[in-house]
Amino acid sequence: MDNVEVTVRDAVGREKRLNVGDILGWPHKHIYSSNAPTFTLDSDSYLPYAKSLTDFAPKTATMRDAKGIKKFKVSVNGITLAEGTPSADENKPVPVKQVTLDYARAAGLPDGTYQIKFEVTNLAGSTSTSIATVTIDSTPPVVSGFTITDPTYAPGKTIGGSDSRYGFFVTGKMKVAAHVTETGSGVDKITYTLRSSDGTTHTVEAPEGATIDIPDGFKGFVSAVASDKARNQSLVAQPDGLVSENGNTTITANDVNIALPEPVTHTRSGLGLYRDSVKANLEASAGHSGLRHVAWGIGADTLGDATVDVDGHVSNSQVHVTRTDKNLVTGISIPLEVSGDHENTEAWVRIEDNAGGSAEKRVQFSIDATAPEMSVTFDVNNANNMYNTDRHATIKVLGRELQPRPVQDQRAGR
Repeated sequence: MDNVEVTVRDAVGREKRLNVGDILGWPHKHIYSSNAPTFTLDSDSYLPYAKSLTDFAPKTATMRDAKGIKKFKVSVNGITLAEGTPSADENKPVPVKQVTLDYARAAGLPDGTYQIKFEVTNLAGSTSTSIATVTIDSTPPVVSGFTITDPTYAPGKTIGGSDSRYGFFVTGKMKVAAHVTETGSGVDKITYTLRSSDGTTHTVEAPEGATIDIPDGFKGFVSAVASDKARNQSLVAQPDGLVSENGNTTITANDVNIALPEPVTHTRSGLGLYRDSVKANLEASAGHSGLRHVAWGIGADTLGDATVDVDGHVSNSQVHVTRTDKNLVTGISIPLEVSGDHENTEAWVRIEDNAGGSAEKRVQFSIDATAPEMSVTFDVNNANNMYNTDRHATIKVLGRELQPRPVQDQRAGR
């Protein structure tokens, strides 16, 4: 604005025009402003976190003042990122000035929280100061473990798992949560990847502390990557594989069978009848969760049992492994030989899978290992074995399982 002039008149009417600026020593043009200058960061994606200052999103800043910018300075931790005197440099009032922030000057600052200070003075001498806070975090988070909710059987590793091992088994649905160690900017999100045994892949994002649902009947692997607020990412981490059993998978994947040869004949009740002995083959499978325990026997007697550990080792050498899925034993066979007399006896085999599902098979049969015995008695017995009257014989045949057939008279001459 122009300097103010004042007109002075004395008592007799003499006037004199006085310039206030001259009286006060002002220049003939004086700039006055009641508004402080402004300073804004030029970024729509400003986040108060960065891997380093050079990674900080706002690269430029803009100063504004209607009367003109006299000087500015941008600094962090005492290090100047930008400074200047725009109006003096251009020899005229500069109302708008965009500057580039040279974060490379402070590139060596260690991880921590810093304040970027913006100071702007306009030509009227008004100064404004702004602060932007940024946390430098160059350390990625670490996925330190997983929690699997309420597993039925959990011999697996919760961290450092492998795609070649299943280690967590549950009946029904399960939930999984990754645990993250982060000491810098804080966890932003956790990205889970579910890889099913059938080859399908599904990705889920969740905040720290949240659990994700594993689909009912799932068999496969889950991995996680944690991202912090400075956009650092952890290494991929995973537990051992997960198996969820439900009613459908138990029915369709678990099976037991007792394979018997063709019987010689059948008993009166329709059961297979074998001579002397019978060789059977006990077969069992648990294709989804894998076998954990098997027992077999005859009648009330248990002839053998075996436990399968998480590495696929079977505790009984009578059990032959026929199928596997990674570390799981999914199929077995057990030879069984039964000898001696057995009437309406029952062979049985019972299995339990790793998720707690079970199946059982029972088959009845009979074995006749005793040859029939025949005895003959007469109603008349003479010491000289000479008879002149009819003599009647009674023939008795003793056997465990005899089919009715006529007794043949094989006496010669009659």
